[in-house]
Amino acid sequence: MQKYCAKLFVVLASVFTYGCAGMSSETTTDSALVGAGSGALIGAGAGAAIGATIKNGVVGRSAFAGGLIGIPVGAAVGVVAQSVIERSTINSNQQVIEANFADLQRQQADADAYREKLQMESSEIDVDESRKAYRYEGGSLGDYYQ
Repeated sequence: MQKYCAKLFVVLASVFTYGCAGMSSETTTDSALVGAGSGALIGAGAGAAIGATIKNGVVGRSAFAGGLIGIPVGAAVGVVAQSVIERSTINSNQQVIEANFADLQRQQADADAYREKLQMESSEIDVDESRKAYRYEGGSLGDYYQ
C-alpha cells in the first residue's frame, strides 16, 4: 500500500508541477518543458497500460519506456503548438495594424482636404474697407487679450 501511495504522490506532484509550469509566461522554453512533462506523463501512462495488457509484460519498464518516448515527443508538440499560437497572434495583430493604418490615411486625407478648403476660403475673404480704422495690425496681431 505504501508503494502505491508513493507512486500516486509522484504522479500527482508531476501533474501539478507540469500543469502549472505554463502559467508563468509563454516562452518557447516553457512550452517545451510543459510539453515534455505532459508527454512523459502520457507516455508513462500509455506504457503502463500497454505493459499491463501484454502477457508477461513488466508495467514499470513499459511505463519508463513510454515516459522516455513521451518526453521528446511532448516537447516537440509543445514547441510547435506555441509556434502556431504565436503565428496566429502575429497575423491577427497585423490585420489590426493594417486596418488602423487605412483609417489613419483616410483621416489624414480628410484633414488635408479641410485644411485646403480653409486656406482657399481665407484667401477669398475681402477686408471691409469701412472698418479699416478699427483694425489693429501691430505686433500683437492674433493676441486675444489685446
